[in-house]
Amino acid sequence: MIYLKVKGADVKFLRGRTPVRLWTFLFLAVAPLVASAQALQPEALPEDVIARRGDVDLKITEIDVKVGTMPEELQAGYVTEADRASRLIDLMLLNKQLALKAREQGLDKDPRHLAQVELAATELLAAEAIRHHMAQVTLPDLEPLARERYLADPEALRGAPRIDVTHALVSTDGIAEAEAKALAEDIARRVKTGESFSDVVAAIDDERVTTQSIPHLDVSRVEPMFARTVGDLDKVGDISEPVRTRYGYHVVRLDLMQERPVPTFEEAKPRLMEELTKQFRDKARRDYLASFSQLDVQLNDPVVQALPTRYLPAGADVSAQDAPATSTGQ
Repeated sequence: MIYLKVKGADVKFLRGRTPVRLWTFLFLAVAPLVASAQALQPEALPEDVIARRGDVDLKITEIDVKVGTMPEELQAGYVTEADRASRLIDLMLLNKQLALKAREQGLDKDPRHLAQVELAATELLAAEAIRHHMAQVTLPDLEPLARERYLADPEALRGAPRIDVTHALVSTDGIAEAEAKALAEDIARRVKTGESFSDVVAAIDDERVTTQSIPHLDVSRVEPMFARTVGDLDKVGDISEPVRTRYGYHVVRLDLMQERPVPTFEEAKPRLMEELTKQFRDKARRDYLASFSQLDVQLNDPVVQALPTRYLPAGADVSAQDAPATSTGQ
C-alpha cells in the first residue's frame, strides 16, 4: 500500500493494481509542480557568456575588447577589484539592452546613426592601421648611438642632486594672513638663533603649525615658490625667510645637498636606450603619417567657404564670421 499526498489530500492505491485513470490523475497533478521546480533553476550559461540580463548576453570576448581599449599598463589591474568588474559588466549589459531597444525601434536604420557608425569605424581602422604598422617596425642597433651620446656629454646624465630639507608650516586656514606671516617670521628668527624646529613648534602648541623633514626632495613635485626657495639656499644649514604657498607660510632649512656622481656608460645605458627607442619609434610613426598627409589635397572651395555658417543656430548673425582659407588651385 502506498500513500501520496497531492494538494492536501491523501491518495491511497495498491502497488501493481492502480487504475490507469488514477495514474493519469497523478501525472496531471504532479507535472505542474515538477515543471515549476525546474523553472526555478536558472539555465546554465554557455561557456563564452559571462552574464545574461533580459534578452541580452554579454560574452567574455566583449570584455576582452573593452579592456583592450585601455592603456596596457592599466589592463591587468582593471578588473581585480570585484566592485569594478561588477560595474563594468552592469554598464556593458545596460548598453546592450539599450542597443537592442534601439534596433527594435528601427533607430539603427537612421541615416545619421549609420553615418556615426561609419565615422567610428573609420577612426578605429585608422588607429589599427597605425598599430599594425608600428608592430612591423624593426629597431636598429641603438647601442653605438647611445655610447656616442654618452661620450658627447656624460655630465648631462649625472642627475639631480640629492636634497634633504626640514620645514615648518604655518597654515593660513582659520588665521589672519598678517598673523600667520608674523608667526612664521618668529619661527624663522628663533630657528636661526639655534632652536630646533621641533622645539619651536612644540612651544607654539598650535595645530596649525607643523614641522616635517623631507629626504630626497623632488623639487619638480612641490609648489614653485617652495622649490625656488630651496634653490636659493646656498649651503647646508641655511634657513629661509617665510615663503607663501597655497598651504600657508613655510620656513625651510637645507639639511643636505649632495651631488650625484657621473654614471658610467653601463649605468646610463638603460636610460639612454629607452630614450633613443622612444625617439626612433616616434619618428617612425610621424613618417608613416606624413606619407599620407603630404599628398596633395583638393578642396571644394564653395563648400569650405560655407563651413563657418553651417553649424550656427538659425537666425544667428553671420556677418562677423571669418571664412577659412581655401586652396589656390595650384
